[in-house]
Amino acid sequence: MSQNILNILHSPWAILPESLSQIQEIYHSHLIGEKPDFSKIEAQIGHPLDNPKQGYEVHNGIAIIPIMGVMAKRMNLFSRISGGMSTEIVGRDLKAALEDPEVDSILFDIDSPGGAVDGSFELAELIYSSRGKKPLNAFTDGNIFSAAYLVASAADRIIISNPAAQLGSIGVIMSVRDTSVAEEKRGIQTHYIHAGKYKAVGLPGTKITTEDKEHMQEGIDYFYSLFVDNVAKHRGVSVETVLADMADARIFIGQQAIDAGLADGIQTLDELLMSLEAADGAGFINLHKQEEEVMGADEKPAVDMAALTMESLSEARPDLVNAIKTASFEKGKVEGKAEGKTEGIKEGTEAERSRIEGVYKHSMPGREELIKGMMFDGETTVEGAAVKILAADDAKRAAVLKDIKDHSGEAVDAAEPGYEGYGKTGSDAEGSEGDSTQPLEERAKATWDKDSKLRAEFMNNFDSYKSFLAAKESGS
Repeated sequence: MSQNILNILHSPWAILPESLSQIQEIYHSHLIGEKPDFSKIEAQIGHPLDNPKQGYEVHNGIAIIPIMGVMAKRMNLFSRISGGMSTEIVGRDLKAALEDPEVDSILFDIDSPGGAVDGSFELAELIYSSRGKKPLNAFTDGNIFSAAYLVASAADRIIISNPAAQLGSIGVIMSVRDTSVAEEKRGIQTHYIHAGKYKAVGLPGTKITTEDKEHMQEGIDYFYSLFVDNVAKHRGVSVETVLADMADARIFIGQQAIDAGLADGIQTLDELLMSLEAADGAGFINLHKQEEEVMGADEKPAVDMAALTMESLSEARPDLVNAIKTASFEKGKVEGKAEGKTEGIKEGTEAERSRIEGVYKHSMPGREELIKGMMFDGETTVEGAAVKILAADDAKRAAVLKDIKDHSGEAVDAAEPGYEGYGKTGSDAEGSEGDSTQPLEERAKATWDKDSKLRAEFMNNFDSYKSFLAAKESGS
């Protein structure tokens, strides 16, 4: 193994620690002559150790650029181990997609444990500096960790496919093996002739001192500060927010990642592609395409683009300004505010459920259609339902009274014995509502408990009967 590979292995990485350990274990085994058992490694990690061809595919104007596996600047060094990808090739594909007239927006499809620091910052900066040229979306249906998150955060937004997707592990790590004791026992002494105090730190056979570790920690801290600063810039938050909520190497799952500010929403890949297609690239307007459609491909623009202002564009091309406003509105509908949308739906659902249940509690025989209409009209309050029911009862009693008056000469059957009077008051209500000096709750309960027909009349809903009694006594 060349010293160059060793230097890379023991340089700073922004990656899951277990992934780095796995890579280093394989290479160190190879260094002492052991052949890696790739089938065993594949069984451990659950996927083949391959190196899929990089490039992008265009799906209805959306360029999909894969970022899969361990990231490194030149991945040919590690491709057999991790099935990883080259940050240089991803950068090449991004530049090509930005220049491709068939591409309206770009989607980074990511599933990566992170990778080497070298190359990751360059790719992240390239993505961030490309904002505004075409919509840039990062998506995962698996994991986005460490250096992969640095790259994803540089896009316009990050979408996860399901509540089990994992993001984070923001941090930097490196390892150095002190083999000096082992070599001494084998009778080996290694000497490095060098200039510069720290030139030989970490090389095989050298002893790692406390001062050496402090020196290496300073380098790790510097890369970590760069990592935090870039995530803060990309996500539009303060460094303090990143340090407090995101950057302690924690792994966030699903909604946790959204709540912490690491992601912007949950959509499946198909849903995300459909929304991007519907919004013509998440709301971005292709000015050249608009001009060709409105003016014709052979005509020249009526506006000097170099001196373009909102006023001049509005005056010369009001149709285009309206198209931009419409597209921006559609983008807002597609993206939304994930937190506000979720909370709004939750609060609205709970409020409507409570309203429907409250209206339903006023149910009684003969009022089924009225209750049903109020339950699902989306506006009748619980109090309003009681008023409407009482009004309906008043109208019914008035109609019955009128009918009695109109037929006062006709014989009327005696009231059925045993029923103590749905509408009696005063002395007629003896044994019904009881002593009017007693609290309403007690009088209503006493009547309710001993009158089965009354309970049937109110469908065993004591609250409805109590509301009726209170309304009757108040003269409503």
